[in-house]
Amino acid sequence: PLTPELRDSMQQAICELEAVPGVSGIAGDCGFLINYQKDALSLSKKVPCFISALLQCHLLASMFAPDEIVLVLTANEDSLKPSFKKILSACNVEEKDHDRFVVKGCQDLPGFEAV
Repeated sequence: PLTPELRDSMQQAICELEAVPGVSGIAGDCGFLINYQKDALSLSKKVPCFISALLQCHLLASMFAPDEIVLVLTANEDSLKPSFKKILSACNVEEKDHDRFVVKGCQDLPGFEAV
């Protein structure tokens, strides 16, 4: 959960983005932001927020054949994998499709050390 300080910072950032003319949505660039999606939605007053690419898992499950596998690359497999099935459920992916998503970490690849 967000601390009060982080929630205030998120609210300020969302308000600033909503005030920019032409902004029609707020997106994030880290899958781990899924943990704060509900917070972002509750703080946004004018535009939709979709701050994690993992929100697309439901769409991916419906786009591909039931026997096709979806590879999810992450900066740190050990951090994501333990809660991934719970995340899939929160993103409305049916339980029967959970095993179609394979999580692989990039933490040991050159260039990902700083992530």
